[in-house]
Amino acid sequence: MRPLILATLTALALAPSAGAASLTPYGNPRFGFWVDVPASLRRLPPPDNGDGQAWRTLSGKVNLSAWGSFAPGVYGETSVQATFNREKKTVLQDGARLTYTHLAADGFTLSGFLGSGEIFYQRSRLRNGVQITVLVTYPPSEAATWNKLVGPVAASLRWGR
Repeated sequence: MRPLILATLTALALAPSAGAASLTPYGNPRFGFWVDVPASLRRLPPPDNGDGQAWRTLSGKVNLSAWGSFAPGVYGETSVQATFNREKKTVLQDGARLTYTHLAADGFTLSGFLGSGEIFYQRSRLRNGVQITVLVTYPPSEAATWNKLVGPVAASLRWGR
């Protein structure tokens, strides 16, 4: 009896939690990037220009978008700091309240609350005048689930074809 209980407890400890999401990769050939997206999300029609992709939960409450942009090059931004400043200014002008920012050598993160009250988490990486971004927005009622998922999704944003 003891080995059966021990085996059951070990299996439960090693099993993924009920809240763990299966992630599936999305690759964008135009901008040459990848991001891992929860498989439970519904893919929306892509834009005609091939800049990225958007997904939504079945309830429509959670949105995830990933895209590439030539904006840093168009704006003549030669540093991550300059692009960070522009993006930060834009979200603040749109009524967001920032609760977390992080500037790194190759990109940045902005997070907080949109003017609508939704939580947002944006991770961007930059290289050679190109910016790739993943953005997740969700209501506070979904925070218990999505606060755990945005980290792995954002950390998966990477260059590569």
